[in-house]
Amino acid sequence: TLSHTLSHAHSTHASMASSGTDDGIEAPVPAKASVQDSDLPPQVQVVTTTNTVRELHTILNDSNTSRSELIFHAQRLVRFVVEEALCQAPTVPRTFLTMAGEEMEGLGFGRGLCGVTVMRSGEIMEQGLRDCCKSIRIGHILVQHDGQKEVKAFYVRLPADISTRLVLLMDPIIDTGESIIKTMQLMAEHGVRDENVVLLTLFVRRKGLETILARHPKIGIVTTLVTEMPCFSDFTNRYFGTETSIKLADRTD
Repeated sequence: TLSHTLSHAHSTHASMASSGTDDGIEAPVPAKASVQDSDLPPQVQVVTTTNTVRELHTILNDSNTSRSELIFHAQRLVRFVVEEALCQAPTVPRTFLTMAGEEMEGLGFGRGLCGVTVMRSGEIMEQGLRDCCKSIRIGHILVQHDGQKEVKAFYVRLPADISTRLVLLMDPIIDTGESIIKTMQLMAEHGVRDENVVLLTLFVRRKGLETILARHPKIGIVTTLVTEMPCFSDFTNRYFGTETSIKLADRTD
């Protein structure tokens, strides 16, 4: 198993002095806000925090990053998460014939994979998954608050044989974890078991992580950053060009 470490503060970049959630809640992210990997349960895998990963965190949280740059670098970070998640897929021995006509022993995936997108933010990760798994089938689920406190399903379309596959569930920003819990409930109604789900996310708040694991302790989770505080304000809106806190007119792509 690869050794996973969490990113500490990105204090070397002035623009990271403050951040917030995707719904606009602002909060500073000092060094102590990052959760150490030793404090995380074994089912949570954090992509190794290289300088490249820290640079991508910096770019994505920088308010001066243009939309085109945000999209480009977000897709780079998505690939890190997808490749790490694929490491959790079960494999079986496979004998193959090389170009030189020799037999060699290798590995192949032991079961089918499929993706499920938590709309709309999860759509950010779809291309990265398709880049790694060209013909993968992807389902879609839309859950939202109904104006009160309850999270309700507004759209569900899943592969018919999803219960037989390893499900790669995609949602790049997780704060409270409520949407994931509702999504897991909907997938369970289609025969999906927790141990057959790997949640792919770029950034997750510790509180949301604990909420998800309390309800679904057998789910696997792959991320690039776990924080104590909300972070990456307005990321989804900036990605799709529907930002509210920063006017697109003020940006230069």
